[in-house]
Amino acid sequence: MGSLFSTALLALAAAQSGVPAETARPEADFLRRCEADGVRLWGRGLCAPIVVVDRATGSFRTSRPAPGPLPAVRANTAFDWAGERWIMVLAPLPADPAALAEILFHEAWHGQQVALGFPGNNTTSVHLEETRARYWLRLEWAALTEALTAQGQSQRRHIAQALAFRERRLHGRPEAAAAERALMRHEGLASYTGAALSGDPVRRALVALRDGPQRPAFGRSFAYVSGPAWGLLLDRFRPGWRQQARSGLDLPEMMPVPAARTANADAYGGPRLLVQETRAGREREERIATAVAATAENRGLRLPLTQMGLDFDPDRVSTAPDGSTIYHRITLRDRWGRVSAEGVGLRILPDFHTAFAPWPLPHGALQLTEGWRIEERPGGGARLIPPGP
Repeated sequence: MGSLFSTALLALAAAQSGVPAETARPEADFLRRCEADGVRLWGRGLCAPIVVVDRATGSFRTSRPAPGPLPAVRANTAFDWAGERWIMVLAPLPADPAALAEILFHEAWHGQQVALGFPGNNTTSVHLEETRARYWLRLEWAALTEALTAQGQSQRRHIAQALAFRERRLHGRPEAAAAERALMRHEGLASYTGAALSGDPVRRALVALRDGPQRPAFGRSFAYVSGPAWGLLLDRFRPGWRQQARSGLDLPEMMPVPAARTANADAYGGPRLLVQETRAGREREERIATAVAATAENRGLRLPLTQMGLDFDPDRVSTAPDGSTIYHRITLRDRWGRVSAEGVGLRILPDFHTAFAPWPLPHGALQLTEGWRIEERPGGGARLIPPGP
């Protein structure tokens, strides 16, 4: 693809879609910078055409003429459209130019990550459902917040404490370390790229750290918070780390600062955080139990998965005791059609061959492909029946 798209092309595409030209301008900064900034950071341009979608109405506009009907995906994402990699962002776009650039460069990195040597990975860090693990993660974020704004030995002390909190969280748990590493090398690196090329990197990383504790579930979303902070600190302490990242290490594992021998939780509000996380843990367990009960075999709608596609909110993903993944905001697609769940919890079994939705679903939440039908079971629940011969 070409490395630059002009503002004139943006205006033309906007006019063709019936959208005023000035509304296409927010993306123009990304399109001017994507080649040079991508090469500077990763040795590869990060350019891609853009589609901005209004999720509520389905209307969209593109930075170049649309190559055909828009695929069903609706998310901030990188996706394939007519054989080319595109970036999709959902309207309304952020008014803050740095926040918009952050989203665009985040998704642009995903579009290039395989070529850069980083396979995609959607591992969930199940241990981050636990109160103590969340507590140590929040302490790590508190120390990283201080480190980003400190200098000299003070900065090193905060980094050492962040590493000590991480060690406490992962001690004796190699499977947890592997899960975090996988997601950090997927979403963490994308989030670092977005922040680093936003035009205001430290502020964007601090915003992520500030807002991170408000995320209801950390298992699929923690790397969005941790990645920018660790990446920006590595820029200061280990130039060239991005090339070394291809070796398979997690970002904190590349930090050339030893972890503190003693994890000083009190210095970062540890007692207050523990109270908060203990309370939140009880609420989280109740929410998961409710979702599991509503999607049990004898209550839920059984959905076979053979050609699955899904859009979901990573902040609202939980893990059930049996290893099922619960999505509290999701659109799930397969041969039978599509189903949307908002706040009620749709559960996908660990083998990803079967899903259960609460039954009955709200009107309009389920759209079936022609020929498919619903069969309610005498003992409770329902299943989908494919078209007959």
